[in-house]
Amino acid sequence: MATTIFYLSLVFVGFLISIPLGKHESKFSWIGSAQNLVILLLVLTMGAMIGSNHDVVANLDKYGFYALVFTFFISLFSLIVTYIVRSLLGIDAYGQVGNKDTGDMVIEEEGQEEKKSSPIDSFTVLIALCVLAGIFLGYWFVALKPEIAEGFLEFLSKAISIELSTLLLFVGIDLGFQREILDSIKSVGLRVFFIPLAIVIGTIVGAAISGKILNIDIKESLAIGAGMGWYSLSSAILMDAGMITAASIAFLHNVMRELAGLLLVPLVARTIGYVESVAIPGCPSMDVCLPVVAKATRGRAVVYSFVSGFVLSLLVPVLVPLFI
Repeated sequence: MATTIFYLSLVFVGFLISIPLGKHESKFSWIGSAQNLVILLLVLTMGAMIGSNHDVVANLDKYGFYALVFTFFISLFSLIVTYIVRSLLGIDAYGQVGNKDTGDMVIEEEGQEEKKSSPIDSFTVLIALCVLAGIFLGYWFVALKPEIAEGFLEFLSKAISIELSTLLLFVGIDLGFQREILDSIKSVGLRVFFIPLAIVIGTIVGAAISGKILNIDIKESLAIGAGMGWYSLSSAILMDAGMITAASIAFLHNVMRELAGLLLVPLVARTIGYVESVAIPGCPSMDVCLPVVAKATRGRAVVYSFVSGFVLSLLVPVLVPLFI
């Protein structure tokens, strides 16, 4: 609980900092780049931590399979629960309530066209390269310098804590800059908040079933699933708690969940429903997957996508430590 409070405090402090900065937001456009830099450093350090554990490296294929199982069941049950909740709320398959029409919403996001043209953006590639580089460096360093391995691991642990704290602070500032969240809520109503709740329930159920099938401890399984597609943050929290194996599975699963969102959102929107398509990616539905959702749903599920990603992003630093 102390860890949860600490993480929430960092986000809250960042949010408070954003209040006076919001009047001059254009002067702080560098914050997004700084946040990306911290993410790259964090995943590089995490990769080094994974690489320094030879048992984890030797079982990466096994953990990859585990991550695939988690992704399948979490995506499946997130879709099922979201469908049930959406139906109970009286929202149709196109995201409309009664005569309300959200189809005229316009998404203005810099670089949106580039994101539409490719399912995987350059930053995702950088993330993957940093992880691979970190694994190689960690494995090589410990193999060649076993006498200082303990000090190296201690350094990595401290670095992850610092980078994670910095990232959460930036997350709070970034969330504070998202002023359009209130306009989004007003356009649909408070029912929109039940969609991220449905995604959380579906994720927990899917994670529990995955853990049962793979014979993984229930709390560890829930912690893996609670990342909601936010691979850098959830994996760092688990690694900071000393759960390197769980962090490795969580990282791979959450990357797969984001990729599944990028690839499957159009199919789900066409065959099941616009709102349900938001359930697959989780947190990335607010940013990386938002252009895909906007295009696949003709803009009608944008409110659900943005609000769901926003709420889930707030819940990740609460749920992951809660299940540890």
